[in-house]
Amino acid sequence: MKIFRSILILFGLIVTACYIVFSMLFFSKQKDKLICKEMQVEINDSTNFHFISEKDVAIMLANSQLTPIGKTLNEIDVQAIEHEIEKQIAVKKVECFKSPSGSVQIVVFQRKPFFRIMGQEDYYIDTEGKRMPTSLQCAAHVPIVTGNTQKISLPAIIDFVRYIDKETFWNAQIEQIHIVDSAFVELTPRVGNHQIILGSFDNYEKKLNKLKNFYIKGMNQMDWNRYKKLDLRYKNQVIGIK
Repeated sequence: MKIFRSILILFGLIVTACYIVFSMLFFSKQKDKLICKEMQVEINDSTNFHFISEKDVAIMLANSQLTPIGKTLNEIDVQAIEHEIEKQIAVKKVECFKSPSGSVQIVVFQRKPFFRIMGQEDYYIDTEGKRMPTSLQCAAHVPIVTGNTQKISLPAIIDFVRYIDKETFWNAQIEQIHIVDSAFVELTPRVGNHQIILGSFDNYEKKLNKLKNFYIKGMNQMDWNRYKKLDLRYKNQVIGIK
């Protein structure tokens, strides 16, 4: 009886396994035959930046004959869709997948501008230090770097902007960096009518800390417009030029 019972149990397990495999294959084939009737596009972080739109994505896919609507799920190449959209310079990454209901969902991650170079050329540097073009669709509110930008290496500029970006005080205060040459950099503050002479980027953290102390301890509200320039090039001093 025990042997017979074991045979029945084994037979039942085999039948169940076969049914599961058959069901998976059957429903997988049925799913692949579904016609895509909807394409959903989500632009990540579109509240802050709008360098690419859902309409742009639809046009790109139409021009490359990759529009999923009207095709079976089996015919839709999600990798080809991702690669096509990633050709757009403002796009960092794309995720495309098919849903069980038969729709195709596309999530587009935009590159984020970090600061803007406005010298001989006009372009953004993104948060990864890569160059990206400006857009008529979107003007990002980021620090502006002007002047002879080729006089200082890009990594040095990125390092400086990263510092003022992470420091709450300077992030709120500095809006423009003007490069005359490698030894003469001026900063334009948001508060006050003066210019800040930084000099070179050497020891910029100490220079800015010195200026911050001067703002807090040495100036009152009436003093903000007292000076035309504040010079940080001298050790342990802030020179005010009227």
